[in-house]
Amino acid sequence: MSALGYLRRTPSAGLLLVQLLGILLYPWMETSPRGRVGFGVFGLLVLGVALRVVRRSPWLTWLAFVLAAVVVALSVVHAVTPHPALPVAIAAAQSVFYFYAAGSLIAYMLRDWVATTDELFAAGATFTLLAWGFAYAYAACDALFPGSFSAPINPAGLRTWTELLFLSVAVLSSVGLSDILPVTGMARALVMLESFAGVMYMTLVVVLSAVHVIAPHPALPIAIAMVASAFYFYATGSLIAYMLQDWEATTDELFAAGATFTLLAWAFAHAYVACQGILPGSFSAAANPQGPRTWLEMLFLSVAVLSSVGLSDVMPVTPMARALVMLESFAGVMYMTLVVSRLISLTVVRRDQM
Repeated sequence: MSALGYLRRTPSAGLLLVQLLGILLYPWMETSPRGRVGFGVFGLLVLGVALRVVRRSPWLTWLAFVLAAVVVALSVVHAVTPHPALPVAIAAAQSVFYFYAAGSLIAYMLRDWVATTDELFAAGATFTLLAWGFAYAYAACDALFPGSFSAPINPAGLRTWTELLFLSVAVLSSVGLSDILPVTGMARALVMLESFAGVMYMTLVVVLSAVHVIAPHPALPIAIAMVASAFYFYATGSLIAYMLQDWEATTDELFAAGATFTLLAWAFAHAYVACQGILPGSFSAAANPQGPRTWLEMLFLSVAVLSSVGLSDVMPVTPMARALVMLESFAGVMYMTLVVSRLISLTVVRRDQM
Protein backbone atom coordinates (compact mmCIF):
# COMPACT_ATOMS: atom_id res chain seq x y z
CA MET A 1 0.00 0.00 0.00
CA SER A 2 1.34 3.46 -0.97
CA ALA A 3 1.83 6.18 1.62
CA LEU A 4 -0.92 8.26 -0.03
CA GLY A 5 -3.33 5.34 0.10
CA TYR A 6 -2.48 4.74 3.75
CA LEU A 7 -3.23 8.39 4.57
CA ARG A 8 -6.55 8.17 2.73
CA ARG A 9 -7.50 5.13 4.79
CA THR A 10 -6.32 6.73 8.04
CA PRO A 11 -7.03 10.50 7.77
CA SER A 12 -6.18 11.00 11.45
CA ALA A 13 -2.60 10.05 10.62
CA GLY A 14 -2.57 12.76 7.94
CA LEU A 15 -3.85 15.37 10.39
CA LEU A 16 -1.24 14.38 12.97
CA LEU A 17 1.52 14.50 10.33
CA VAL A 18 0.48 17.96 9.06
CA GLN A 19 0.35 19.45 12.55
CA LEU A 20 3.70 17.98 13.56
CA LEU A 21 5.15 19.40 10.34
CA GLY A 22 3.68 22.76 11.33
CA ILE A 23 5.65 22.73 14.59
CA LEU A 24 8.85 22.66 12.52
CA LEU A 25 7.68 25.25 9.99
CA TYR A 26 6.08 27.87 12.25
CA PRO A 27 9.37 29.37 13.57
CA TRP A 28 10.51 29.98 9.97
CA MET A 29 7.17 31.48 8.93
CA GLU A 30 7.00 34.12 11.69
CA THR A 31 10.17 35.98 10.76
CA SER A 32 9.18 37.57 7.42
CA PRO A 33 6.10 39.02 5.65
CA ARG A 34 6.24 36.27 3.04
CA GLY A 35 6.50 33.69 5.79
CA ARG A 36 3.41 35.11 7.49
CA VAL A 37 1.50 34.66 4.24
CA GLY A 38 2.67 31.05 4.22
CA PHE A 39 1.57 30.79 7.84
CA GLY A 40 -1.96 31.75 6.83
CA VAL A 41 -2.02 29.32 3.91
CA PHE A 42 -0.71 26.51 6.08
CA GLY A 43 -3.38 27.30 8.68
CA LEU A 44 -6.05 26.84 6.00
CA LEU A 45 -4.46 23.51 5.05
CA VAL A 46 -4.70 22.32 8.66
CA LEU A 47 -8.33 23.44 8.75
CA GLY A 48 -9.09 21.43 5.60
CA VAL A 49 -7.41 18.27 6.90
CA ALA A 50 -9.18 18.65 10.26
CA LEU A 51 -12.55 18.97 8.49
CA ARG A 52 -11.90 15.74 6.62
CA VAL A 53 -11.20 13.98 9.92
CA VAL A 54 -14.28 15.44 11.63
CA ARG A 55 -16.48 13.97 8.89
CA ARG A 56 -15.75 10.50 10.29
CA SER A 57 -17.06 11.38 13.76
CA PRO A 58 -20.66 11.11 15.01
CA TRP A 59 -20.76 14.84 15.83
CA LEU A 60 -22.43 17.48 13.63
CA THR A 61 -20.23 17.90 10.56
CA TRP A 62 -22.09 21.00 9.36
CA LEU A 63 -21.20 22.88 12.54
CA ALA A 64 -17.50 22.21 11.93
CA PHE A 65 -17.87 23.56 8.38
CA VAL A 66 -19.62 26.68 9.71
CA LEU A 67 -16.82 27.33 12.21
CA ALA A 68 -14.19 26.81 9.51
CA ALA A 69 -16.07 29.16 7.17
CA VAL A 70 -16.11 31.83 9.89
CA VAL A 71 -12.33 31.50 10.31
CA VAL A 72 -11.73 31.78 6.55
CA ALA A 73 -14.11 34.72 6.15
CA LEU A 74 -12.54 36.67 9.02
CA SER A 75 -9.04 35.93 7.66
CA VAL A 76 -10.00 37.25 4.22
CA VAL A 77 -11.57 40.40 5.70
CA HIS A 78 -8.45 41.01 7.81
CA ALA A 79 -6.22 40.57 4.75
CA VAL A 80 -8.30 43.09 2.73
CA THR A 81 -9.12 45.63 5.47
CA PRO A 82 -7.00 45.05 8.59
CA HIS A 83 -8.59 45.99 11.91
CA PRO A 84 -7.11 45.67 15.44
CA ALA A 85 -10.10 43.61 16.64
CA LEU A 86 -9.97 41.05 13.83
CA PRO A 87 -6.91 39.08 15.09
CA VAL A 88 -8.74 38.55 18.40
CA ALA A 89 -11.87 37.33 16.62
CA ILE A 90 -9.86 35.06 14.30
CA ALA A 91 -7.91 33.52 17.20
CA ALA A 92 -11.12 32.97 19.18
CA ALA A 93 -12.87 31.36 16.18
CA GLN A 94 -9.91 29.10 15.50
CA SER A 95 -9.76 28.10 19.16
CA VAL A 96 -13.45 27.11 19.10
CA PHE A 97 -12.96 25.17 15.86
CA TYR A 98 -10.01 23.17 17.19
CA PHE A 99 -11.81 22.41 20.46
CA TYR A 100 -14.82 21.19 18.46
CA ALA A 101 -12.56 19.07 16.24
CA ALA A 102 -10.87 17.59 19.34
CA GLY A 103 -14.26 16.75 20.84
CA SER A 104 -15.31 15.15 17.55
CA LEU A 105 -12.24 12.92 17.56
CA ILE A 106 -12.84 11.90 21.17
CA ALA A 107 -16.44 10.95 20.29
CA TYR A 108 -15.11 9.05 17.27
CA MET A 109 -12.66 7.06 19.40
CA LEU A 110 -15.18 6.21 22.11
CA ARG A 111 -18.11 5.22 19.90
CA ASP A 112 -17.30 1.51 20.29
CA TRP A 113 -14.90 -0.84 22.11
CA VAL A 114 -12.82 -1.75 19.05
CA ALA A 115 -9.66 0.32 18.55
CA THR A 116 -8.91 0.74 14.83
CA THR A 117 -5.66 1.98 13.30
CA ASP A 118 -7.20 5.35 12.51
CA GLU A 119 -8.48 5.71 16.09
CA LEU A 120 -4.95 5.19 17.41
CA PHE A 121 -3.67 8.03 15.24
CA ALA A 122 -6.74 10.01 16.31
CA ALA A 123 -5.45 9.80 19.91
CA GLY A 124 -2.29 11.63 18.82
CA ALA A 125 -4.24 14.07 16.63
CA THR A 126 -6.52 14.87 19.58
CA PHE A 127 -3.45 16.02 21.53
CA THR A 128 -2.35 18.36 18.72
CA LEU A 129 -5.87 19.72 18.25
CA LEU A 130 -6.17 20.48 21.97
CA ALA A 131 -2.72 22.09 21.96
CA TRP A 132 -3.66 24.26 18.97
CA GLY A 133 -7.03 25.15 20.55
CA PHE A 134 -5.46 26.39 23.79
CA ALA A 135 -2.64 28.16 21.92
CA TYR A 136 -5.20 30.18 19.96
CA ALA A 137 -7.08 30.87 23.22
CA TYR A 138 -3.80 32.21 24.65
CA ALA A 139 -3.33 34.36 21.54
CA ALA A 140 -6.81 35.84 21.93
CA CYS A 141 -6.19 36.45 25.65
CA ASP A 142 -2.84 38.13 24.96
CA ALA A 143 -4.46 40.40 22.36
CA LEU A 144 -7.39 41.32 24.63
CA PHE A 145 -5.24 41.78 27.73
CA PRO A 146 -1.74 42.85 26.64
CA GLY A 147 0.95 41.54 28.96
CA SER A 148 -1.01 38.40 29.88
CA PHE A 149 2.09 36.29 29.27
CA SER A 150 5.65 37.11 30.22
CA ALA A 151 9.01 35.72 29.11
CA PRO A 152 12.69 36.39 29.86
CA ILE A 153 13.07 37.97 26.38
CA ASN A 154 10.89 41.08 25.90
CA PRO A 155 8.76 40.42 29.03
CA ALA A 156 6.09 43.05 28.30
CA GLY A 157 5.73 42.39 24.56
CA LEU A 158 3.17 40.29 22.72
CA ARG A 159 4.13 36.64 22.56
CA THR A 160 4.64 34.98 19.18
CA TRP A 161 2.52 32.06 17.98
CA THR A 162 5.43 29.64 18.46
CA GLU A 163 5.91 30.79 22.06
CA LEU A 164 2.21 30.31 22.87
CA LEU A 165 2.13 26.90 21.15
CA PHE A 166 5.24 25.90 23.10
CA LEU A 167 3.52 26.88 26.36
CA SER A 168 0.37 24.97 25.33
CA VAL A 169 2.25 21.76 24.51
CA ALA A 170 4.28 21.98 27.72
CA VAL A 171 1.16 22.39 29.90
CA LEU A 172 -0.96 19.81 28.05
CA SER A 173 1.78 17.17 28.18
CA SER A 174 2.20 17.77 31.94
CA VAL A 175 5.86 18.71 31.44
CA GLY A 176 5.17 21.88 33.40
CA LEU A 177 5.28 25.59 32.62
CA SER A 178 7.85 26.74 30.07
CA ASP A 179 9.76 30.02 30.23
CA ILE A 180 6.49 31.61 29.02
CA LEU A 181 4.51 32.44 32.16
CA PRO A 182 0.87 33.54 32.61
CA VAL A 183 0.73 36.69 34.74
CA THR A 184 -2.91 37.86 34.53
CA GLY A 185 -5.95 36.20 36.05
CA MET A 186 -7.49 35.20 32.70
CA ALA A 187 -4.20 33.76 31.41
CA ARG A 188 -3.75 31.70 34.57
CA ALA A 189 -7.34 30.46 34.33
CA LEU A 190 -6.72 29.23 30.77
CA VAL A 191 -3.52 27.48 31.85
CA MET A 192 -5.35 25.75 34.70
CA LEU A 193 -8.06 24.58 32.28
CA GLU A 194 -5.40 23.16 29.95
CA SER A 195 -3.70 21.40 32.86
CA PHE A 196 -7.01 19.70 33.64
CA ALA A 197 -7.48 18.86 29.94
CA GLY A 198 -4.03 17.26 29.92
CA VAL A 199 -4.97 14.99 32.85
CA MET A 200 -8.22 13.99 31.10
CA TYR A 201 -6.33 13.35 27.86
CA MET A 202 -3.91 10.99 29.63
CA THR A 203 -6.95 9.21 31.09
CA LEU A 204 -8.30 8.75 27.56
CA VAL A 205 -4.99 7.28 26.39
CA VAL A 206 -4.98 4.87 29.34
CA VAL A 207 -8.53 3.79 28.45
CA LEU A 208 -7.45 3.08 24.87
CA SER A 209 -4.48 1.09 26.19
CA ALA A 210 -6.87 -0.91 28.40
CA VAL A 211 -8.99 -1.62 25.31
CA HIS A 212 -5.88 -3.09 23.70
CA VAL A 213 -5.29 -5.33 26.73
CA ILE A 214 -8.91 -6.47 26.79
CA ALA A 215 -9.39 -6.70 23.02
CA PRO A 216 -5.98 -6.74 21.29
CA HIS A 217 -5.82 -5.10 17.87
CA PRO A 218 -3.04 -5.69 15.31
CA ALA A 219 -2.52 -1.95 14.84
CA LEU A 220 -1.78 -1.22 18.50
CA PRO A 221 1.74 -2.70 18.54
CA ILE A 222 2.61 -0.26 15.72
CA ALA A 223 1.32 2.70 17.72
CA ILE A 224 3.13 1.47 20.85
CA ALA A 225 6.39 1.11 18.89
CA MET A 226 6.03 4.64 17.45
CA VAL A 227 5.37 6.16 20.88
CA ALA A 228 8.31 4.24 22.39
CA SER A 229 10.57 5.39 19.56
CA ALA A 230 9.52 9.03 20.05
CA PHE A 231 10.15 8.74 23.81
CA TYR A 232 13.66 7.33 23.36
CA PHE A 233 14.51 9.99 20.76
CA TYR A 234 13.32 12.68 23.18
CA ALA A 235 15.36 11.16 26.02
CA THR A 236 18.38 11.09 23.70
CA GLY A 237 17.95 14.76 22.87
CA SER A 238 17.67 15.59 26.57
CA LEU A 239 20.97 13.84 27.34
CA ILE A 240 22.70 15.54 24.41
CA ALA A 241 21.48 18.93 25.65
CA TYR A 242 22.79 18.03 29.12
CA MET A 243 26.22 17.16 27.74
CA LEU A 244 26.45 20.33 25.64
CA GLN A 245 25.34 22.76 28.36
CA ASP A 246 28.95 23.87 28.89
CA TRP A 247 32.45 23.27 27.53
CA GLU A 248 33.66 21.19 30.47
CA ALA A 249 33.00 17.45 30.34
CA THR A 250 32.26 15.88 33.73
CA THR A 251 32.44 12.19 34.61
CA ASP A 252 28.66 11.99 34.63
CA GLU A 253 28.52 13.47 31.12
CA LEU A 254 30.83 10.70 29.89
CA PHE A 255 28.44 8.09 31.29
CA ALA A 256 25.65 10.08 29.65
CA ALA A 257 27.47 9.63 26.32
CA GLY A 258 27.20 5.86 26.77
CA ALA A 259 23.56 6.11 27.78
CA THR A 260 22.91 8.23 24.69
CA PHE A 261 24.13 5.38 22.49
CA THR A 262 21.75 2.87 24.09
CA LEU A 263 18.81 5.28 23.91
CA LEU A 264 19.46 5.94 20.22
CA ALA A 265 19.76 2.21 19.54
CA TRP A 266 16.46 1.52 21.32
CA ALA A 267 14.75 4.41 19.49
CA PHE A 268 15.75 3.20 16.03
CA ALA A 269 14.95 -0.42 16.93
CA HIS A 270 11.41 0.62 17.85
CA ALA A 271 11.22 2.66 14.64
CA TYR A 272 12.19 -0.49 12.69
CA VAL A 273 9.46 -2.44 14.49
CA ALA A 274 6.88 0.21 13.55
CA CYS A 275 8.11 0.23 9.95
CA GLN A 276 7.78 -3.56 9.77
CA GLY A 277 4.27 -3.36 11.21
CA ILE A 278 3.15 -0.76 8.66
CA LEU A 279 5.02 -2.31 5.71
CA PRO A 280 5.37 -6.09 6.26
CA GLY A 281 8.50 -7.54 4.70
CA SER A 282 10.55 -4.37 5.23
CA PHE A 283 13.43 -6.40 6.68
CA SER A 284 14.86 -9.71 5.52
CA ALA A 285 17.24 -12.21 7.10
CA ALA A 286 19.00 -15.46 6.24
CA ALA A 287 16.68 -17.36 8.58
CA ASN A 288 13.00 -17.06 7.56
CA PRO A 289 13.53 -14.22 5.02
CA GLN A 290 9.85 -13.36 4.55
CA GLY A 291 8.78 -13.65 8.19
CA PRO A 292 8.51 -10.82 10.71
CA ARG A 293 11.72 -9.96 12.50
CA THR A 294 11.93 -10.30 16.27
CA TRP A 295 12.70 -7.43 18.66
CA LEU A 296 16.17 -8.86 19.32
CA GLU A 297 16.92 -8.92 15.57
CA MET A 298 15.83 -5.31 15.22
CA LEU A 299 17.93 -4.23 18.20
CA PHE A 300 20.93 -6.15 16.82
CA LEU A 301 20.56 -4.33 13.48
CA SER A 302 20.21 -0.99 15.24
CA VAL A 303 23.35 -1.46 17.37
CA ALA A 304 25.34 -2.66 14.35
CA VAL A 305 24.38 0.35 12.23
CA LEU A 306 24.75 2.94 15.01
CA SER A 307 28.19 1.65 16.03
CA SER A 308 29.34 1.78 12.37
CA VAL A 309 30.08 -1.95 12.45
CA GLY A 310 27.98 -2.30 9.30
CA LEU A 311 24.77 -4.07 8.41
CA SER A 312 24.04 -7.36 10.16
CA ASP A 313 22.40 -10.42 8.62
CA VAL A 314 19.12 -8.49 9.02
CA MET A 315 18.78 -6.36 5.88
CA PRO A 316 16.39 -3.51 4.98
CA VAL A 317 14.63 -4.25 1.69
CA THR A 318 11.94 -1.56 1.32
CA PRO A 319 12.61 2.16 0.67
CA MET A 320 11.24 3.21 4.07
CA ALA A 321 13.38 0.66 5.91
CA ARG A 322 16.48 1.74 3.99
CA ALA A 323 15.72 5.39 4.73
CA LEU A 324 15.58 4.63 8.47
CA VAL A 325 18.88 2.75 8.29
CA MET A 326 20.50 5.67 6.45
CA LEU A 327 19.24 8.05 9.14
CA GLU A 328 20.70 5.84 11.84
CA SER A 329 24.01 5.66 9.98
CA PHE A 330 24.14 9.46 9.98
CA ALA A 331 23.17 9.51 13.68
CA GLY A 332 26.05 7.11 14.38
CA VAL A 333 28.56 9.44 12.71
CA MET A 334 27.22 12.43 14.64
CA TYR A 335 27.31 10.41 17.88
CA MET A 336 30.98 9.53 17.39
CA THR A 337 31.73 13.21 16.72
CA LEU A 338 30.01 14.15 19.98
CA VAL A 339 31.89 11.52 22.01
CA VAL A 340 35.29 12.51 20.57
CA SER A 341 34.64 16.21 21.29
CA ARG A 342 33.64 15.40 24.89
CA LEU A 343 36.77 13.29 25.42
CA ILE A 344 38.99 16.03 24.05
CA SER A 345 37.26 18.58 26.32
CA LEU A 346 37.78 16.39 29.40
CA THR A 347 41.45 15.81 28.53
CA VAL A 348 42.12 19.53 28.07
CA VAL A 349 40.37 20.45 31.34
CA ARG A 350 42.26 17.85 33.38
CA ARG A 351 45.58 18.85 31.78
CA ASP A 352 44.97 22.48 32.70
CA GLN A 353 44.20 21.46 36.29
CA MET A 354 47.48 19.61 36.70
